Amino acid sequence: MTKALSRPSSRPDSAVHPRRRLAAVALIGGALALAGGRLVTLPGGDPGQRLDQAQGHQGQIAVELVLAVFGLLAMMAGLLAVSNSIRGRGARLATLGACACVLGSALIVQMTLDAVIGAAAATHNDPAMRELLIQLDKSPAIAVVTPIALLGYCFGPFLVALAARRAGSVPVWLPWGVLASLPLQLVGDYLIGPSFAHVADAVLQLLLVAMFVVLARRTLLTPNTPVPQDTSN
Repeated sequence: MTKALSRPSSRPDSAVHPRRRLAAVALIGGALALAGGRLVTLPGGDPGQRLDQAQGHQGQIAVELVLAVFGLLAMMAGLLAVSNSIRGRGARLATLGACACVLGSALIVQMTLDAVIGAAAATHNDPAMRELLIQLDKSPAIAVVTPIALLGYCFGPFLVALAARRAGSVPVWLPWGVLASLPLQLVGDYLIGPSFAHVADAVLQLLLVAMFVVLARRTLLTPNTPVPQDTSN
């Protein structure tokens, strides 16, 4: 009687669940969308300046909103999937990173408010509405939510990448590259001025995309266990 042995698959990701592939696409695609959103962002400034710049740029503001909201939610969903894929050493740190990523998703509140301010200013050039929108932008709720969300946005991806490093899945430089990239995006206005900060932010975001490709390949697109083989006679 001959032995019937099943051949191992020649595809290295044959045991990867389709949902994990989808999460990898969300992680990388979301980061790319954020880079695109930064490229079309109007130069920064105080609320009054943003209102002035919004005149005649309704289409640009709409594109920025779609890319920013989709990119943020997709990227954070991908990072949550990465944290869920980490087992053993680094699992607790991955859970902490996932919680921080959820807080980072609250940045969608600030993004949406900025878009609403711009759209309203572009369609209703009313001094009373202008003052209302400026006061809304300075509201205590936004003042509380935004710093917490920024901390989650910066440290959530870093903690997830650091957890993947502790699990032995990614190179030692990757979490530190993530940590350097995200805060630099946030302080770009102060380092090089608002006129060119959005371009520098887009470049930094593209570097982050490259790091996320490595992160996704080493975690989401790597099988947890090998495909079992049939050893029956």
